[in-house]
Amino acid sequence: TITSTNGAVSLHTDEGAIRVRENITAENNAVISTLAGNVTIGDTNTGSNGDVLSKKGDVSIKTDNGTVEIVKTVTAEEGNVEIVSGQGDIRIGSNGLANTVTAKKDVNLQANDGQIRIQGKTSATNITVQAGRENYNPGSKNIAFEAEGKLDAGNDVYLIAKNGDLLVTDDVKAQGTFYAQTKEKGNITLGNDLTVQKDLSMSTEDGDITVGQTVKAEQGTV
Repeated sequence: TITSTNGAVSLHTDEGAIRVRENITAENNAVISTLAGNVTIGDTNTGSNGDVLSKKGDVSIKTDNGTVEIVKTVTAEEGNVEIVSGQGDIRIGSNGLANTVTAKKDVNLQANDGQIRIQGKTSATNITVQAGRENYNPGSKNIAFEAEGKLDAGNDVYLIAKNGDLLVTDDVKAQGTFYAQTKEKGNITLGNDLTVQKDLSMSTEDGDITVGQTVKAEQGTV
């Protein structure tokens, strides 16, 4: 267990994996980063330890080249959570009824060249999920919702796919505006009936938008 009662916690390697198998608690920022290697938050064998908590700051988990797996929980009680992979996938695992990723302010999940698999719950004021590929593969989903995967935002949600298709479902809850966008090449498909509190915005640069279901904006526009 690592605890900082007054300051920050920083774990960094230039080359090599980082596996967090005990709880980390920081009064301020918690930063976990590697230039080349995978990052795993939580013990994949027992699943009992490995929570990362910032009480008053932000949580940043990054790898330039590798995968990021969130097995346990990542929480910023007063700040933001940022999880980034430059080249590699991100998996937000399931913790049952509990949130896997929580921030009082914003959550940013970003895979510059990889897929983001959301199997657990993420909750914040604003949530941005963006995943890209160098080349377009028809039918590929850069952002995939699996198991108990859900996004719950007190304000806005942004889903952004570069060179990949985007399936919009009711696994996303936004009290503000829900933005779905594909960049370069990619289609957007509405997978089931969807209700948003305010506005729904969908756009593509080179791709189709298929709305075969019912869309309702209770206090805004589509």
